[in-house]
Amino acid sequence: MDKRPHILQTFALSVTANRRALVRDVSINIAEHQAFGLIGPSGAGKSTLLRALNRLTDLVPGLNVTGDVQLHGQSIFNSSMDANALRARVGMLFQQPVVFPASIVDNVLFGARRLQSLSKSAKAELAESALQEAALWSEVKDRLKSPASQLSVGQQQRLCLARTLATKPEVILMDEPTSALDPRSTEAIETLIKRLKSRHTIVLVTHNLRQARNVADHLAFIGVRDGVGQLLCSGSVDSCWAARMWPRWTNTCVASERERDEGKARLLRSLLRGQLLRIASSQSFQTGSNPRLESTAAISSGLRWSEMSNCPVASSSGLCSASSTRRPRTVRCRSSRP
Repeated sequence: MDKRPHILQTFALSVTANRRALVRDVSINIAEHQAFGLIGPSGAGKSTLLRALNRLTDLVPGLNVTGDVQLHGQSIFNSSMDANALRARVGMLFQQPVVFPASIVDNVLFGARRLQSLSKSAKAELAESALQEAALWSEVKDRLKSPASQLSVGQQQRLCLARTLATKPEVILMDEPTSALDPRSTEAIETLIKRLKSRHTIVLVTHNLRQARNVADHLAFIGVRDGVGQLLCSGSVDSCWAARMWPRWTNTCVASERERDEGKARLLRSLLRGQLLRIASSQSFQTGSNPRLESTAAISSGLRWSEMSNCPVASSSGLCSASSTRRPRTVRCRSSRP
């Protein structure tokens, strides 16, 4: 049994939208310095529950929250609790990276400098510290004044994490933070979660069962019962897995992921084949002394799935998701000698 003190607790937490119940009577205890995973089918209210933990639900008209959420034993709905101060202590990383039309360093400091007055040297130190903690410093230290929009999607997600870390939060809420990322960026975020939980508490919503088992210390399964999201199982990863309270959802999830991956692989192969044919018709690749149009020698040969994020076709069409594991089939395109 985990003896660490609870940093965040919910008591009969319910959320309704225009009198329609979304989440009902969820009571969970989240201990300090751990990764707490929220899993369950789509539409069960996991993201809604996550947003209630730092009162982001206040910003959505029509949402009503009942029950209680306590941070270090103090209700976050107490009139003395400032919502902005709460969100600095309980930060949020969304599913899609949200970067502002500003420089990299300005994005990192966006929240921190609105919460406190910082000198120029303090800003530089804080930006470096946050970027180091988000494992992004080495990639951007020479272009801090460049627009954040020039970063890759994976880098933008880590930039958003750095912006959250700059406010020095005790808890970081993550709403499917890797669902829009390629496998390489997904692995980077998962490694960060494991490292960050030594200094912060992580609450993670994920549909990726492998990810849940890989990074979470405790799990809560939010399922749909009577059309409303409810807590069906909570405990250590091993105990929740042993309970097997969600076999139908697990089988459906695995089957849908497999079908999605196969569909993406087919589409990606088709797109790559078209791109290779276009390149083959417009460029010549020298292979020794024999000038042939070898598009595969330049593009497909040795191409790893983890490198698909660098492929303009794959990245622009959003095909490189965290759950995609199949490799594209090699397509060889040759033309006759000139």
